[in-house]
Amino acid sequence: MGRFGSWAELAEGTGKLLGVIGGVVAGLVQIYEGGKAFMEGDVAFGIGTAMLGVATGVVAYLVFAAAITAGIGLIIILILVVIGYLVSLLKHDKLQHWLDSCYFGKHDLNEEGFSSLGDQNAAYTVMVNGA
Repeated sequence: MGRFGSWAELAEGTGKLLGVIGGVVAGLVQIYEGGKAFMEGDVAFGIGTAMLGVATGVVAYLVFAAAITAGIGLIIILILVVIGYLVSLLKHDKLQHWLDSCYFGKHDLNEEGFSSLGDQNAAYTVMVNGA
């Protein structure tokens, strides 16, 4: 069995390694999504998601380096999942952008609203049809 004394230790080590790989991949995906959202103008969501990605990667590394136990790492990851959900509430979707651009919108997401009712209706049609 090599460095593992039993099948149980091998299974534990394999599970730990797979968890670390999953944590690193999840962290990289979050960093990518955060950067993409930031570049699209969704600043708060982008920064929050990227920071969560870095935190997830750090926790995965700490578990791998045995600086923290897998149980503590799991608890921290669960806390990060809850924070991730709260950050996801900051993300603006297409409907929010459209509503913001309407005549009575706040124009926080777009500096200018639609110039005419025709432009507003055309944008609505594009949004609904997904074109």
